[in-house]
Amino acid sequence: IIMLAQPLAIIGGVAALWLFGQTLNIYSMIGLVLLVGLVAKNSILLIDLTNQLRARGRSIDEALTEACPVRMRPVLMTSMTIILAMLPAAIGVGAGSDTNGPLAVAVIGGMVSSTLLTLVVVPAVYSLVEHRMAVGRHSCRPVPAGMLLSPLWVGIHADGCLRERQNPLVGRHSCRRVPAGVPQSP
Repeated sequence: IIMLAQPLAIIGGVAALWLFGQTLNIYSMIGLVLLVGLVAKNSILLIDLTNQLRARGRSIDEALTEACPVRMRPVLMTSMTIILAMLPAAIGVGAGSDTNGPLAVAVIGGMVSSTLLTLVVVPAVYSLVEHRMAVGRHSCRPVPAGMLLSPLWVGIHADGCLRERQNPLVGRHSCRRVPAGVPQSP
C-alpha cells in the first residue's frame, strides 16, 4: 500500500517535465529517484499512524478517519518545503539552473501530484485492502459431521462458527460454519 504512491509521483514528475518543455535526461532521472524516497515517506507517515490506532483497538474506518487529518499537516509541510526549495532551480534563478532545472521540475511535479493523490488514494486503498483481508480472516466454512467430536475443535462462537485450535503451521485460528441443530457454546 505504501508503494502505491510511487507511480502517482512518477507520472506527475514526467507530466511536469513534458508540460514545461524539459527533457528526460540524467538530472531529471535523478530527480525521479529522489522523488521515490520522498513520496514513500508521506505514505509511511499515514499508514504508520493508522496501524498504531488499529493496534489500540480502533476499527479500520475509525483509524483512517483519525489518522488522515492528524498526518495531513506533516505531509503538507514537508511537501511544501521541498517544492519551495526546488522552485528557484525550476524557475531558472541562480548558478547551475540549466542543469538542475529538469531535476527541480521533476521533483516539484511529482510532489504536487503525489501529495494530492496520497492523501486520497492511499487511505482509500488501505481501507479496501484491509476490509477485504478482514472478510477473509472471518469467513466460515461448513464443518464435516465427523469433525464435531474431534479434539481439534475448541468451541462454537455465537455466530455459529466453530473455532479450531491454532495450527502451528498456519499460525491462526480457523472457523467453520456449524450445521443447524448443534448446540452453541458462548
